[in-house]
Amino acid sequence: MEKPIEQPEETKLLRVAIVGCPNVGKSTLLNQLINWKVSAVSSKVHTTQKNVIGVFVEDKTQIEFIDTPGLVNNRHISRHNLEKSLVDDVYYSMVKSDVIAILADVSNERERHKINRGILEMLRKNRDKESILLLNKIDRVKQKRNLLDITSTLCSGIVGGNPIHKPDRSSIKMQLKRGQFDELFKETEQKYLKYADREQDENSAVENEDGIGWPNFSRVFMISALHNDGVDDLRRYLLSKAKHRPWLYSGSAVTLENPKNLIFDGIREVCLELFHQEIPYSINFEIVMWDLDEVGNLFIAVNLFCPAKFQSLIIGPKGSTISTIVRKSREALCTIFRCDVSLKIAVKGIK
Repeated sequence: MEKPIEQPEETKLLRVAIVGCPNVGKSTLLNQLINWKVSAVSSKVHTTQKNVIGVFVEDKTQIEFIDTPGLVNNRHISRHNLEKSLVDDVYYSMVKSDVIAILADVSNERERHKINRGILEMLRKNRDKESILLLNKIDRVKQKRNLLDITSTLCSGIVGGNPIHKPDRSSIKMQLKRGQFDELFKETEQKYLKYADREQDENSAVENEDGIGWPNFSRVFMISALHNDGVDDLRRYLLSKAKHRPWLYSGSAVTLENPKNLIFDGIREVCLELFHQEIPYSINFEIVMWDLDEVGNLFIAVNLFCPAKFQSLIIGPKGSTISTIVRKSREALCTIFRCDVSLKIAVKGIK
């Protein structure tokens, strides 16, 4: 971030906030969009507890992606002793963005029938921003025809200011029988495209707000962030929406995250997958050594602080568990920093 920000001629910039409930795949999507792992990924909720910035550059266009924490209400924050940034950072990201990308997990029964109330409220407060709907984890939906109904529900039957026109049911059945999923999605997408560039009729959209879906989405994308399906189309669309403005970052920047925080997040990600309940959420870290040799290899030593009652669990029988943590964390850090990493972790129990 200390590098000077070069400004090619006719630069373009777009700021995108990725918003959704906990564990819908926001961090996975961010990493795929920028082709670099900068945000920790785990099957546990609240892996991301603050905004994480990722930067993508293509030619003269720069996109700033903001991976936000999974949105929760204040009562949930108080009950589980979570950081208030879980709400504040989400709202701040929406305010500063050009496009709000709402990510929904269509494999989750609760999320496919209604947009979270808190997200709807934030969308209403940022009605002037363009918003798009991303239906994630479509690979987990067995009945692909359900995706069209889910889209209609979450959009209150409106996309781009116009009613959704569903394909004929007999056509859907025939395409599904033949396994022509790409053709089915393409047919639906073409109907959205007819209205994508039209200016939305805000007054008519307001009348269709039902407290279930959001009628002001300009586009809908069906993706699988884990398998990188549909992500290229989403990225191309966002590149096309960039505005003529100066870049915010150097062309070589991929994140605003402090490298030491990336180390902590990488280790915590491993711990989240290995342990249950509160253990991963009660550990803290300290960098003891950080050295870079002449060929670019990293040598890192970290103290892991945890409640004394968890110390033996984290170390494991004959050090087996901490050895697994070190091995998996090293693999993650090699991916993050794209170099060889030597890692040592010392577990310190605290009262």
